[in-house]
Amino acid sequence: MLKNYTPHDIKLFLSNGETDVLKPEGLARCTFETKKVGNLELGLPIYEIKCGEVYGLPEEQEGTYYIVSRTVAEECKGKRNDLFVPADTVRDEKGNIIGCKGVARI
Repeated sequence: MLKNYTPHDIKLFLSNGETDVLKPEGLARCTFETKKVGNLELGLPIYEIKCGEVYGLPEEQEGTYYIVSRTVAEECKGKRNDLFVPADTVRDEKGNIIGCKGVARI
């Protein structure tokens, strides 16, 4: 079973030519820590941003997989095998992503 834990609908372009839409069933996010580390010549501050805790993500369950944001997937890399991000994206005529043809592990 594939579940969507992003804030957006995900349109899947299936290999048989059909499409399916995964509605969000939850929302997995990361906390962020922001620290000022300097300034540019123009007086513009430079920040370092680090990911913190992942929250809103259920425990692993056999046979269940989650589509999450790349940030969440990267933060969980090496810790979980049930997380995917959209891959082989499909774009409309304006270049906006409208769906994907697959998923990927980070």
